[in-house]
Amino acid sequence: MKKMRIDVRILLLITGLITHFYLTPVFAQMNISKPSKALGEPEVNRHLSVSEANAFFDIVEAAMKLLRDDNADEANAAFGARYASEGEAGAPGYRYLYKSLALPQADIELYTGADPLDYSDDRSSVAVVPLSFRLRFKASIYGIDRNILMQRLALESYWVDSDDIRHHGNSLPSFPPTPQLHTYRYRAREILESRFPVDVELYFIDPLNGDSNQDSRLDEVLIYRAYPFLTPAMRKQKRDEAAARANAAYGKSRGGEQ
Repeated sequence: MKKMRIDVRILLLITGLITHFYLTPVFAQMNISKPSKALGEPEVNRHLSVSEANAFFDIVEAAMKLLRDDNADEANAAFGARYASEGEAGAPGYRYLYKSLALPQADIELYTGADPLDYSDDRSSVAVVPLSFRLRFKASIYGIDRNILMQRLALESYWVDSDDIRHHGNSLPSFPPTPQLHTYRYRAREILESRFPVDVELYFIDPLNGDSNQDSRLDEVLIYRAYPFLTPAMRKQKRDEAAARANAAYGKSRGGEQ
């Protein structure tokens, strides 16, 4: 079996299975609607004001800081008012829903779960950590430049697959039935504050030939920690390996005392 990263999107609790050829194996386990809105949405005001654009960048930058280094206070302040939380019985973690008065066009969600780096068998006793963040516009919008967003979030010009292999470039191909849906995948740059590797996916709607506006529209931003995916058997193996190392170290120290 190939080594896999944890499927953060399995916590989205949304129906609709993604089967994208380029998605990492870990994502194949996930249920998510992507995106459920029809591409031919009714015409609405698709342009953000300056203050709304500033709020958008504040929100996604706060989400990046949270997933990089657990800065929860700043993230909660930027996301807006938390109006709901959802969870599954017996499963650590929640899906938190936020509403931002500064950016009312967006649905904002934060997902938490049991710490994947804690190999304890009893998952209910494991600390809960942030896993992923999603900002999705009710109607895709113009005016967010992908290159500027890449700079603001400090994203690399490559993405990393489930075998930790770098793939240069960020654009992934589109497929029917949503050929206009254009996915861009990134690994976030490691900075001084980074404690965890982070991956980002940007979803844009490309224009059709003949559309009066030939700019792409931003539909969704997904930011998630690139945790390793571990089954219960794999966690047990990790515990056994740690115990073996501890016993070996203890044996060496005892031998040195004699």
